[in-house]
Amino acid sequence: MVESFLAVPLHFTVEFLGFLVLAGAAVLVLSRSSLIPGTAANRGAAALGFAVLAAGQVAHGGSFGHFETDGAGALVVARTAGLALVLIGLLGGLRIAPAAVAAVAAWQIDDPKVVAPGVVALLIAAVAAGGSRGRGPKALRLLALGMVLYAVGQVAGAAAPGAQFGAGVVSVAAYVEHGAEALAYLVFAGWVRSATRASIRTRFVMAFAALLVVVVLALASA
Repeated sequence: MVESFLAVPLHFTVEFLGFLVLAGAAVLVLSRSSLIPGTAANRGAAALGFAVLAAGQVAHGGSFGHFETDGAGALVVARTAGLALVLIGLLGGLRIAPAAVAAVAAWQIDDPKVVAPGVVALLIAAVAAGGSRGRGPKALRLLALGMVLYAVGQVAGAAAPGAQFGAGVVSVAAYVEHGAEALAYLVFAGWVRSATRASIRTRFVMAFAALLVVVVLALASA
């Protein structure tokens, strides 16, 4: 167990960073086939999935209702549903049969539902990595890496599903989870940025979002 005055600022900043990146992905995948290949329907499913994940970040970061802890049933369902929608959109866009990634194994834990988002994230990583081969979009490699890191965070969170920041003492697993998720969101930001290099306006928006995260961390720490 670890005590730290940065526990709450760290938690809030990671959730806020995740919200900005996931919400940005929800907007950009609708018009960027380099992020999610295929038809508009595929990109729409993925966009909806990222929107659900972003909403989950807001609810969890603000400790609303049944979203306070990482093991909260409502949060697990929201994350699993959002990632499943991203997986559906990616599978449809790449035309890869679900059986091709069915061999990805789940961790054996006492409460399997807690790690369900991590399992779906690994499936997305496997599909994205396969889709980036050959002439596939190379940006999918960043999506795959981000999903692997996100899955690591979810598995770490499953080791302390009842951890709640602001109570004075937080388990090491909770810090590992937030560290892995923060890295995942940064990789996702790189994935989103790969489709906006030609847009100066979008690059300004992303720079402003990065500055906003730094300001939020500073204010929360103070």
